[in-house]
Amino acid sequence: MEGNIFEKILGQESLFIDRKAFDHAFEPSNLPHREQEVESLVRNLVDALNGHI
Repeated sequence: MEGNIFEKILGQESLFIDRKAFDHAFEPSNLPHREQEVESLVRNLVDALNGHI
């Protein structure tokens, strides 16, 4: 093995497009494929706020 083994890896393009997505405080602007879950949550929240739950 010649040279620094990290140099080869550091020179390559990253697999990840946005590393910020791994941050614990990351909030995505949209949640693809979660429309039904979001709608269900909103309906339950509205019922709770109106005193129906």
